Amino acid sequence: MKKFSLLLLPLAISGCISLDPDYKQPTGAVPDALPSTGIYTNTKNTPIVQADLYWNNYIVDQRLKTVIGSSLMNNKDLRIAVANIESAKAQYGITKSSRLPTLSAGLAGNKGRTINGITENYQADFGVSSFELDFFGRVKSLSDSALESFLATQESQRATELLVISETAKAYAAVALSRSQLFIAQKTESSSLESLGLISKRVEYGVANSKDLSDVESIYYRAKSDVYNYQTQVEQSINALTLLVGSPVSEDLLPKNLSELNGSLKSINVAVTSDVLYKRPDVLSAEHQLLAANANIGAARAAFFPRITLTTSKGIASSQLSSLFSNSTNVWSFAPSLSLPIFDYGNNKSNLDYSKAQKDKYIATYEKAIQTAFREVADELARKGTINEQIDAYSKYVGATRNSFELATKSYEVGVSDYLAVLTAQNTLYDAETSALLLDKEKYDNLINLYKVIGF
Repeated sequence: MKKFSLLLLPLAISGCISLDPDYKQPTGAVPDALPSTGIYTNTKNTPIVQADLYWNNYIVDQRLKTVIGSSLMNNKDLRIAVANIESAKAQYGITKSSRLPTLSAGLAGNKGRTINGITENYQADFGVSSFELDFFGRVKSLSDSALESFLATQESQRATELLVISETAKAYAAVALSRSQLFIAQKTESSSLESLGLISKRVEYGVANSKDLSDVESIYYRAKSDVYNYQTQVEQSINALTLLVGSPVSEDLLPKNLSELNGSLKSINVAVTSDVLYKRPDVLSAEHQLLAANANIGAARAAFFPRITLTTSKGIASSQLSSLFSNSTNVWSFAPSLSLPIFDYGNNKSNLDYSKAQKDKYIATYEKAIQTAFREVADELARKGTINEQIDAYSKYVGATRNSFELATKSYEVGVSDYLAVLTAQNTLYDAETSALLLDKEKYDNLINLYKVIGF
């Protein structure tokens, strides 16, 4: 029994200390609070409810939910990220297993003729193979580093998922935008074609001149050209959405125009503090990489100290196979080995210096991730603080241009002005209606971007 306890010795005395540096989360890279004055004051002073920002709660429109759900299932970038997680998980499992003894059992025998006659020998044993006693935490540090690398990969997968959700939602809106733009171009083409027919008759009867005809032709062919352009954009936007989703999206799930997206997303009318930045997946990934670098320093430090490796076994032996388990002799072995670095031409010191430099790099990477997160959230909050007012002002501008076009048309019909005034007003209205669509799309994208940069 005492001899068998040798097999348990590695478990009892391994992993005594750790040479990892004490870890302290870097602070001070960004202010404690995001901007809250001026255009930022429209944000309510209430905390964020994390459950409200899960994508299937944040997105209200059921068709868009279905499309994003398909994208999360089929998107190739996300599948690559999942495969990376599985690889990192397996690598951590390999490294973690080195902290435990490798137990093995064997059965061997030989039979042969010598000058003394026929000899037989049979042996069954159970033992530990080349297990390092981790007195200075080298193996544990390597295992901790692998764990942090695995966790960093997990957070990278979350970041990829956020990107897939946001890009799919914006691609969905791009389909709606291009269809709305096509509708305005077709409407302008139709109205200018009608005007072209009327003015052609006026020219024929001598009521209008050829310049008026040229003026109306210019807006007609401009709109006609835009129709072809927007038809292309519609198909290209659908193709982009198909690529993100990983399969064709049925027509009944696609939006007909941009106005169908009104109310499809929740509005984030809550206070956002710098604390939420530390929960972003890219920031957490950077911190896990920093923790992995910290553990690598511990492993590099431990390399300066001796390594003790044990190989033990206990078993039974007999000269007869039939009596191996009944009338046999106990056998055992205990083979410790010690390796001490004496002169390695500076290899261990170089490894330690490299590990320290890597940690400095990951500290800078972590701080940059925090600063990038701060700017991204502040930028989106800034846009959120003005977009509604801009849309309201621009809608009044569109109304004014429409009224100007109607007045110019009436003035032309009664002979007060030439068609150039009508053409100018119609071009202005056409541009204004198209730009108004871009603002509506920007408001939608702002809500999506705000969801992504907060990073829940």
